[in-house]
Amino acid sequence: MIIPSHIVTGQDTLDEELIKSLALLGDVQLTYEDFPPSSVSCVSLLRATKCLVGPFDWKSTESLDSATSWLDKGAAAGIFDILPSSETLSDIRDALSTLPRDRVIVRIVISDVAGEGSEDKLASLKDVVGEVGKVASRVILACTQEEAESFGEVCEAMKEVRGKEGSPDHVGLVLQAPLWTPDQVGAIHRMKPQVDAACPAAILPEDAPPQPGKVSLADAFMACCRTDRPDGLFTTVVVDECGVALGLVYSNALSVKASFAAKRGVYWSRSRGGLWRKGDTSGAVQELKGISIDCDSDALCFRVDQKGDPPAFCHLNRRTCWDAGRGIGKLERTLTQRLANAPAGSYTKRLFDDPALLRNKLLEEVQELVEAETVGDVAAEAADVMYFMMVRCVAAGVKLADIERDLDAKSLKVKRRPGNAKRHRIEAAEKVVGPATT
Repeated sequence: MIIPSHIVTGQDTLDEELIKSLALLGDVQLTYEDFPPSSVSCVSLLRATKCLVGPFDWKSTESLDSATSWLDKGAAAGIFDILPSSETLSDIRDALSTLPRDRVIVRIVISDVAGEGSEDKLASLKDVVGEVGKVASRVILACTQEEAESFGEVCEAMKEVRGKEGSPDHVGLVLQAPLWTPDQVGAIHRMKPQVDAACPAAILPEDAPPQPGKVSLADAFMACCRTDRPDGLFTTVVVDECGVALGLVYSNALSVKASFAAKRGVYWSRSRGGLWRKGDTSGAVQELKGISIDCDSDALCFRVDQKGDPPAFCHLNRRTCWDAGRGIGKLERTLTQRLANAPAGSYTKRLFDDPALLRNKLLEEVQELVEAETVGDVAAEAADVMYFMMVRCVAAGVKLADIERDLDAKSLKVKRRPGNAKRHRIEAAEKVVGPATT
């Protein structure tokens, strides 16, 4: 797959909208001309995207602390440059072992690797990748435009030290070049084990010519996809921001390019033989949040924020093409409708209008959940807590997707607090519900 790279100069502030667009396929590489700043001011961006940030200096305590700060704030991984010709691999391993392996990426400039000829250089490179792969989940091999022509040899040489795909010790491989063509990205993607390609990329208007020095993100993505259908279409699952399937549609290169350009769900209509811009007639527009392919590269997944009143995907005005939805997602949509237009006598409307009542009900239901003992009682009380919790969230403009993003961000913390209960909170609660019993 293509990993778009974006260079940040010392004076630049991050263009969050640009980076969010580049991150529609997943990872985006943020490369600072100087070391990334230790103070991280783009927390919202890091929570909304999967940023690979670097380069950091593994030899510098200050830079390692900066990397830890970025990872704590939500960066997907930190990139560390190494010079295998002049740095001791054991020292590199010792320094980077303080960080989670799945959050560490090592970048090696191929021309910096010692070796007389190409075979000797590849052998040395293989040894280095094998060693740093013990503390890094991915290795970026940076090459010149000329070296990029031999990407097949490099990928083949690294097979032996990368481990089995899916295994805990597997080492992901990324080939970085000044520029890749879409065909090269596709060929790299089809290497086994899979390899990613990194270079500057751009999202272009539907009929725009190529942008010098940047690969088209849509063209690079489509080069990684394959289909055995004679009509060239790709089966496409559409899901909401929480991953719930909304429906099944079809895509092709034209519709995918249109989706990237418009940042919305655009598909291919088999009946009309043309682009289907979801919501143009119904108003049920889809804001595009991400596009991915499955493990076989022959099925697409569009992640969208479904708009509309109600926010329905199906032509029968239902949330999904299978049913009206269920569970917490259905509760969220019902509460959102109640906030906008509640029927007479609505208890939910009363809660929206009376924050004190909502607060007291939350305290009451949490107490009952704490005291519940049987499986049925715990489930019932938890459901009550979730109802009042979601009323509180909808009233504050918080979506389920926001909560999930916050949970994901918390899982990325490198520095952990003890997690002890806050005494002043316990004392306040005990005044209301009494002391805990054992």
